[in-house]
Amino acid sequence: MALNRTTPAINGSGRRKLDSWIESFVSYTDNLESAPLFRKWCAISTVASVLEQKVWVTTSSPLYPNLYTFIVGDAGIGKTRPIMKAKEFLAEIKDLKLGPTSTTMAHLVDLMAEAKRTIIRLHHGEPALEYFSLHLQCDELSAFLNDYNNELIPGLTTFYDCVPYAQGRRVGNIRIKIPNPQLNILSGTTPSNLIRFIPEYAWEQGFTSRIIMIYSEDRPIIDVFNTPSRTKPSEMLYDLRTIDSLVGEFTWSEGWASAMHNWKIEGYPDVPNHPKLEHYCSRRFAHLLKL
Repeated sequence: MALNRTTPAINGSGRRKLDSWIESFVSYTDNLESAPLFRKWCAISTVASVLEQKVWVTTSSPLYPNLYTFIVGDAGIGKTRPIMKAKEFLAEIKDLKLGPTSTTMAHLVDLMAEAKRTIIRLHHGEPALEYFSLHLQCDELSAFLNDYNNELIPGLTTFYDCVPYAQGRRVGNIRIKIPNPQLNILSGTTPSNLIRFIPEYAWEQGFTSRIIMIYSEDRPIIDVFNTPSRTKPSEMLYDLRTIDSLVGEFTWSEGWASAMHNWKIEGYPDVPNHPKLEHYCSRRFAHLLKL
């Protein structure tokens, strides 16, 4: 079922043409041998990347829509192609900063420092928004976390929270300060690489609590020889650019807030036994892969 159409009040610079960009992406990519769940979360990550820090909701502090999304499944199950399709759409958005597939923490900091955005707000004389946002799309986590170290994981945690970051370097006595950093990640990985490149003790840190892990064993089988390639629909490009134009604070209904609070109180549902999954991940984290 498609999501509800965006109301004109938060519709950016023009009325959107599609009922749901996310559901449209899932339909557009149904010629890929990839689980609908994988394709849906690639679409969600794409929207999160485009929104950057231009929009937010306020709880105890401003909450921005960036996500760390890991598509988890066995090799050959169809993780890469929807990630690449998502990247193709992001390439159509002007001024969006895309990071490399593989990097070190020092290089990532340099790229973040170069990813400054300034958004002029003309409504009611509001001040301009200034922030730093970077977006990483890599089809395999091992290419990004190819050499785990004690600097990268805390740095990724800080970037997720959009809090000020500072780094000093002995060479050249360089001091780098980034007041509003933000990172959005979409990556694929196998369960074994998930454990290999994020050591056990790292699961106790805040980094993994910020990751949304999407697991599926579903692989639709299609006749690839009778499934033509597709060009990106103009309506999807138009709506994504419209989403990119959104600026300002979002609010929520009391019903949604109550449902969210009750879900947090009730906790996560029980996870059925899954031998293959439990071979790689403890029962403590297995529920994350079933979201």
